[in-house]
Amino acid sequence: MKRLISIFSLPHVLIKIIRNIKQQQRFLKDNIHPLMLMARETNDGSLSEKDFDKINKYYGLAVPAILANAFCVLEGRKLSETERWISTCQGAATGLFDDFFDEKYLDDIDILKKIEISHEQHSGKSNEVLFDFFYRKMLELSDNPDLIKDCSLAIYKDQVKSKSQQDSNLSLEQTWEITLSKGGNSVLFYRSAIDPPASSREKDILYTLGGLMQLSNDVFDIYKDREAGIKTLPMFYTDMGELEHFFTEKMLQAYQDIYSLTKNKKCARQFLSILSISIFSRSYVCLAQLQQLQKTSGNIFQLSLYNRNQLICDMDTKKNIMRSAAYHVKYFV
Repeated sequence: MKRLISIFSLPHVLIKIIRNIKQQQRFLKDNIHPLMLMARETNDGSLSEKDFDKINKYYGLAVPAILANAFCVLEGRKLSETERWISTCQGAATGLFDDFFDEKYLDDIDILKKIEISHEQHSGKSNEVLFDFFYRKMLELSDNPDLIKDCSLAIYKDQVKSKSQQDSNLSLEQTWEITLSKGGNSVLFYRSAIDPPASSREKDILYTLGGLMQLSNDVFDIYKDREAGIKTLPMFYTDMGELEHFFTEKMLQAYQDIYSLTKNKKCARQFLSILSISIFSRSYVCLAQLQQLQKTSGNIFQLSLYNRNQLICDMDTKKNIMRSAAYHVKYFV
């Protein structure tokens, strides 16, 4: 019966997600694109086309359209205009902030200063100025600026700590803790755009869901991370079936925890359906691809043997989109 409900509700949820994405695209066009034009005109070369894409097509689009809307669905209401602004600024700042570390634009102390001394007008390269604008904007608009700042500091600490993933002596358990912290604190950062602030119980559940989102990213980025010398959780497994089992066990428990969080089971179900369709069901498609790849090497997953085309999962193909829908129906409860 639950699977039948999932099948029949799938088109409705997909339509809602598409509408949210289109609404956010209009918001970006009206409010963020003019800022991007100014940033292009004054760009000193530190902002690349990739940076603009992250704001317009990825984080600045997906964080408000999917995550922020999902948080409000769990609350049984719609996303407010102020929350949309804050969430958009959070998404837009995410890629710029990551690049401070990944591209080594700034040292750790200078990045920390940007978070702690948010009231000052910062100078610097174009990417720094743009980050400063989005960070100050979210703090100015929020009724809980200290919460946003605390969440930002937690993400900063995770970024510093995650450098240890280039250490080959890191254990599986230590790597999972890093994965959980990175993803969990990121989701709590995005949740800080929504009023009222999350309860302790909700924070704990969202923290776990965030860790699973980070694990999902690591599954898709396994080739990129291998090339960068970063050891993520999937790289500890010689059997991708075991990783899938670990992922499924954690995910289903988190689903049950969400249902226990609220008396409104309809809101809980709608919230989880958004996460399932947008994130988790897609991960199973990639895991299945890696399990098929494993069969070519004596049924032992050996990452060093596979090339880029074998490891990258293209979720834009019709076949993989249909597979993702099938996994949603299979696992969503």
